[in-house]
Amino acid sequence: MFHPFIQGEQARSIVDEGTGLGLAISHQFVSLMGGDLSVTSSLGAGSCFKFSVPVEQAQACVKTPLVEKAKVTSLAPNQPTYRILVVDDQPDNCSFLTKLLGIVGFEAQAVYSGEAAISKWLDWHPHLIWMDIRMDGQDGYETTEQIKADSSAPTPVIVALTAFAFEEDKEKALALGFDDFVRKPFQESEIFEKLATHLGIEYLYDGEGPLQPEVLSPLTSEQLEFIEREQLQHLYDAALSLDPNRTAHLLAELPTGHEGIRKQLLSLSDNFRFDIIIQLIEPLVGSSVQ
Repeated sequence: MFHPFIQGEQARSIVDEGTGLGLAISHQFVSLMGGDLSVTSSLGAGSCFKFSVPVEQAQACVKTPLVEKAKVTSLAPNQPTYRILVVDDQPDNCSFLTKLLGIVGFEAQAVYSGEAAISKWLDWHPHLIWMDIRMDGQDGYETTEQIKADSSAPTPVIVALTAFAFEEDKEKALALGFDDFVRKPFQESEIFEKLATHLGIEYLYDGEGPLQPEVLSPLTSEQLEFIEREQLQHLYDAALSLDPNRTAHLLAELPTGHEGIRKQLLSLSDNFRFDIIIQLIEPLVGSSVQ
């Protein structure tokens, strides 16, 4: 039960979410802390997962101010037009990343299969490809191998952008031709750093040097009233599913002019405080909550 598994075709046709890695990752985390994760289960009654870890009282430490990386606002002037291709069989994932890249100034396009990625590469010659690994049909491994072996068009940088979380997945990807590896869910800064590393890109930022942490008041439900009811319902469902990746995609679609609120909600999601997000939204969606 605690080993990674891949869903069969019948299961994937019913539920297309989940990687089969959750319990395996949890088991590794508990083991790294010197503990044990166990399960008891009764037919028709359910399952109970328990873990124990050795702990001791922490010593007081000196508090240090939080340091955030300056936010990228645009490409620096006098640079080429960079073509970036996003390959993922989940359209929502593609939409979020292409929109992020487009705002900064990249020319970004998306395709939803390995076969389409090869066709777009031959036709469009992207400088860099963000490649998902697990896709229906031809997966990212096979697609990358074909592109790297074909000399009929300029060879792009290919970076794996995947939910595969283990170190052996990274080693396999690099061995099969990927130039780099980023795990989902990702931070915006990771995307821009990888692009700078592989393409030598320079950016303009909203400030120079470390940013002083911004002290913000806790959010209230009234502050979310600008969000359409349907968007709130989708955000509520994502929070119930404990899905930070889907939550980030939904927050990227919020109306402009509310960046501070979006950042606070994203911070809650990144820190798995979905309980707070749910509490904020419930008064606004009322009877539509199931």
